[in-house]
Amino acid sequence: MVRQFKVILTGLSNAGKTSILSVLDRQFHKLSGLVPTRGIIRSVSNVLKMNIIRWDLGGQEQYRKDYLSPESNALVESSLIIFVIDVQDEDTYDKAIEYYDNLLKVIKENDENPYFLICLHKVDPELYDKYKENVKDLMKSFKEKSKGWNHEIFVTSIFNRSSIIEAFSFGIAQFLPKKKALDLLLKNFMSDAKQTGEKVSGTWIWDENSIFLSMVFDDKKTEKNSVIASMGIIGIVESFEKEGEFRSLMLEINKEYQFLVIKVGKIYTAIVGKNVDFEKIWKLYDEQYLTNLEEIIEKEE
Repeated sequence: MVRQFKVILTGLSNAGKTSILSVLDRQFHKLSGLVPTRGIIRSVSNVLKMNIIRWDLGGQEQYRKDYLSPESNALVESSLIIFVIDVQDEDTYDKAIEYYDNLLKVIKENDENPYFLICLHKVDPELYDKYKENVKDLMKSFKEKSKGWNHEIFVTSIFNRSSIIEAFSFGIAQFLPKKKALDLLLKNFMSDAKQTGEKVSGTWIWDENSIFLSMVFDDKKTEKNSVIASMGIIGIVESFEKEGEFRSLMLEINKEYQFLVIKVGKIYTAIVGKNVDFEKIWKLYDEQYLTNLEEIIEKEE
């Protein structure tokens, strides 16, 4: 039986919840024609043979009252709640924080403990300086409200796809049963790769939905630059996929980072380092880790 996990996207009307899903689903053509969601719209995505049931909750006042009522099942049995706030609409800050506070009260009354992912949304790259103080204040407010709850805050924009993928991947990772096994596999691979004398500094894997399943890096700088580079890499991969089958890619950025990307089945593996003999490193991965990776992916939980 396929395991299912409920993920809720909620917030005020026009916060950008549905646009986040459109970016995740690569449905970019829908962005210009989006209208406020009426009631609840459910959709399903599959990650590692598990169904992620996404509940997109319309944010108009009459719907919010329904979600918070004792008769509603909108907020029950969720693994992840993504709360979205429109940073550009300063007039709605207080109302959004009030709704978040009421939502927490209902979750507590239901004796549930989902992970909370707060997206300070619509912080478009060219507008960051304009809203950076607002972002700081909102982070402070939501951190204060979220004390005692498992949570993380991300700054997102549909014009920065990596911000949405990174946030959603982080949220999914909080309840993904296979996450620990994948992390351990990549850590062991990194350890063995270094013993060969090669300067491998990171590796990560993602699926056909562009969801990062596991990431292991030596340091924060490599992680940050790899995440930035990953969007360009994923874009190249997707372009090849449209034209035919993608198999592998090798590229270098600023003579500081070299990347090898290889697809096996529906999983993509990226390895980053400097002056790396990727043929030798991939042989190690292929012979000693790839089978284990496939077993983890295929294993029924």
